[in-house]
Amino acid sequence: MCRQTTYLTLLGLAILSVGGRPAWSDTQAGRPANTDANKALVRRYYDALNRGLNANNWSAAARDFAAIDQLFAPHYVRHFSALTCAQEQLAPGGVRPPAGPRTVLKLFAIGLRENVPGGAYSVEDQIAERDKVATRWSFHGTAKTGTRDPSSPGKPVTMTGIEIYEVRDGKIVESWGITDETDLPTLKLPLDHW
Repeated sequence: MCRQTTYLTLLGLAILSVGGRPAWSDTQAGRPANTDANKALVRRYYDALNRGLNANNWSAAARDFAAIDQLFAPHYVRHFSALTCAQEQLAPGGVRPPAGPRTVLKLFAIGLRENVPGGAYSVEDQIAERDKVATRWSFHGTAKTGTRDPSSPGKPVTMTGIEIYEVRDGKIVESWGITDETDLPTLKLPLDHW
């Protein structure tokens, strides 16, 4: 019941979000949005994550995760409180890598690569209208460490989420998301790879 309510809430959010147009959107500026190109851009993000998560070495993974800088605008804004928590979880206390939404996305991907090896994202559904792309995704893998319980390594990990991305001039400029990461283990970030 709770999950069904969450999906209905997200569907309502998606409908409301797609309906409103900020003054600086491509469609307001008189440029038609290319919904197929916008969906492809968002898929390239998930493809880059999967390549980085399954790369043979850290150099290749870093190159794939660096694609985030090409896909997301420098002034990218993320409305997703769980990623703020992830930033604290990944780099607690003393060591603080440079912050910002794009950096936190990369930190989270590095944490997944280290703690859920062989995991992969799947884009389950995408709906696009004007400059917004709603994406329902899932992530599946096997935890190297315990999932909320350190005594249970090897447990399957599943995350699901819905993100709404706003695309402008071929870059993701803003996103809103909600994720179920109940199975996600505590991610330990190997800062020597940062």
